[in-house]
Parts: sequence; C-alpha cells; structure tokens
Amino acid sequence: MRGFGLTFYDVMRAVTLGRGGRFVPTRNGLRYVPSGDEPHLLALSRGGLPFLARPEVPDFPAPPVRLRVVTEERLAELRAAALAATGTPQLDFARRVEPLIQYEADLACSTGAAHPLTRLARPFRGRWFGGPGDYRAALARLLREDARRAGAGCVDGTVKAATEMLRVIRPLLPQVVDFGGLLPDSHRDFLSRFVPESFVLSAGPPAEHVDQLAALLEAGIVRPVGPGGTVEPVPGGFGVSSPQVRGSRRVTKVLVDARAPARDLSRDASPLVKQLLADGMVSEFVNVDPSTGARFDVGGLAVTRAPYRVIDRLGRAARDLHALGVATNHTRWFTEVGTGRPGQDSPFFRDADAVAAALLARP
Repeated sequence: MRGFGLTFYDVMRAVTLGRGGRFVPTRNGLRYVPSGDEPHLLALSRGGLPFLARPEVPDFPAPPVRLRVVTEERLAELRAAALAATGTPQLDFARRVEPLIQYEADLACSTGAAHPLTRLARPFRGRWFGGPGDYRAALARLLREDARRAGAGCVDGTVKAATEMLRVIRPLLPQVVDFGGLLPDSHRDFLSRFVPESFVLSAGPPAEHVDQLAALLEAGIVRPVGPGGTVEPVPGGFGVSSPQVRGSRRVTKVLVDARAPARDLSRDASPLVKQLLADGMVSEFVNVDPSTGARFDVGGLAVTRAPYRVIDRLGRAARDLHALGVATNHTRWFTEVGTGRPGQDSPFFRDADAVAAALLARP
C-alpha cells in the first residue's frame, strides 16, 4: 500500500476486521488475533509515519484550542507589511506565517514538548535502521504512545493540544493561500511540505485505530517498508524498499495506491474536462510573482472570487459556469465538502450559497 493516511486505515481495517480478525484488549494495549484470511500489508510513504491519532474532543459550541497568535487581524497585517516592503501582497509562508504557527504550538504545549512540527511529523528523518524489525518496533512504540496521548483528550499544555491547533487553524489559512496569496515558490512549498506534515499530525483517525495499527505491526500483519519508500515495476509485480532500512526490499504482486491524487488539470483524463480545455472554456490557475515573473502552475481551475465563475483561456469569467471543491484545489485550499459538519456553518456551505445566489439572480 502506497500511502499511510486515512485511506490506508480504511483498507487496513477492511482486510483484518472485515475478514474475521479480532482485537483483544490487554494491559499494554490491543492485541490482534488473526483469522488466517488477511493478507500481509507492505506499507510505505515519504515520511514513514502514518497519520497520528486525533484526540477525542468536541468542537461545538467552541473549538478545543483557543488561537492567540494566528488571527485574521494578524494575517492581514502581514499582507499589508509585505505590500509596503516588496510591492506585492504575496507572502512567504515559511518565513512569515509558519513562525507564528510554531509560536501558537509552543503556547498550546506548555510542557515544552512542542518540538518544531516538522520534527513531530517526520521523526525518522535522518535515522537509519539495521533491519525491518528495528523499524517496525520503533514505529509500534511511537504509535502506542500516540494512542495513549490521544486517549487522554486535548488537555491544555500537551502535545495533542499543539497538534489540534493545526486543525483549528485551517479555516484561517485560505485567506493566506487562495488566489495566489503566497509567492509562487512558497505556494509550492506549502502544498508539498507543510500541508502533508500538518495532516499527519492533525487529520488522523481515532486513537483506537492507531492502537489497532500498532497491534497489527506487532503481529506481523502490517510490515512497514520504511521512510522514503519507493516502488518500481519488476517481473511479476512491484519492488518496494526504503533507503533508510537495511534489508527492506520486498516484491509484491499487488499495489494499492492509497494516496489522494494531486489536482492537475493538464493531466485530467475526464472527457468533459479535456473538452472544456480544448474549447478554451476553462483554464488552469497560474500563480505569478509580478515583481520577478516567477510562476507556479497550480493544477486547479482558474476561478473568480465568490461566486467562483470559471475563467476561460482568454481570461474572461463565465456568466453561468461555476466551480467549487476539488476542481479548484490549489487555486484555493481545502475546499472539499468534508470540511463541513452537521448543524454548523463552513466555508464550503458559504461557497455553495454564493453560487446559488448568483444563479437565482440571473434574469
């Protein structure tokens, strides 16, 4: 399985619990009792760490973590300062925004355990393992501890309070990122580095699922390949290995891609999208730094601000064609319907309302 996120957990449970396996509580956590019908899963990802557990906390009527540094007002001040200093309001996320997020994490984690979030999300960076068993044991220990922390809830001053802050902060980030709000190189870095690392820490499953994964590691059902895992076609299947784990190379007959595909309009195989592009009715958003000419082809549809009319090849906004959600990913950020919760407002609901209002206003 390529990918260690939420899809991995779904497949993992489907081929274990779904095939008659059982998890038995013990004093040291769950233990897996196999049915004999489950496959062995070779799991690999860039960082070698699966999504960590979310603490069991309610977020209604108020979020579990209060933001004190990263606010709408502070982000607006950063943009105004960038415009005054450079002539463009575009921000460098790593230099201007990320330090504020780290400071927010430090405040949330008064125990002093809030290492740079990069370090929490990539604990195996620069580490080498003498064999698959060493890596598997280290990962199982880390997951057991993570499940224990998450099971304690989002207590003030803990690591889980700091990581939960990353989830609470998400609704503020679109005003930083959307429509070329970051410099092109910074936009690329945000999507390729910060987003996956923050999701590992804050977008994970319940603690029980992480404890189940630890049990499957100890039972030898899940066999993680290692950090920086690679896949290559070989006769009879696929070769997988990690440069950081000695003796990690294995060959498997089946490859399951459990990653969320990146949005790339130019490679979209949909006949509808291909025809819209060929006819010039839609275009891809390109983030350009006006001061240097640097650019980043983001892969998502170019749209206006609300009500999100699509922009054609000549830069004209359509009167009656709108786009929301995954189609606009990377032009805007985190626009999926999954951001909504029953009975609560959400950015996606507001976006849909804006489109509906525009359609109803048409003569």
